[in-house]
Amino acid sequence: MSNVLMLVDAINVRNEIDKGIHDGDWVREQALRLAQAGVLNDSHIACLLDYSRSWVSALVRREKARAGQEQPEGGTLNRDSLDVMLTLAGGVDGPAQGRLLQELIAQGNGTRLISRFTGISIGTILYQQRKMKEESA
Repeated sequence: MSNVLMLVDAINVRNEIDKGIHDGDWVREQALRLAQAGVLNDSHIACLLDYSRSWVSALVRREKARAGQEQPEGGTLNRDSLDVMLTLAGGVDGPAQGRLLQELIAQGNGTRLISRFTGISIGTILYQQRKMKEESA
């Protein structure tokens, strides 16, 4: 599954969780499915589901959902930022891209995670991060 499709999937799961209409079985199925896709780590999945990381990790381990896979590297995820990430993944250039990147960084998202989901280079993201620090100094 491409990272953009995974991002759309993550947004859908987050929206369904926020509706509060699904039972525990549905939540478990989503946690396992997201782990098997190999794009999100346990912390990211826990954030999307609004569950604890320890619950997700125990479930993934018990069900061997990542058998033979390494857990993706980290980067903090702010579940409320997923829509902005999707906008950037769609291709935004120029000053608008810089403003959106700064928004994602300010909301606490990890630079590697932003890069993974948007396709924007780490260098560009780090440039915006440095620019934010300079502007606030």
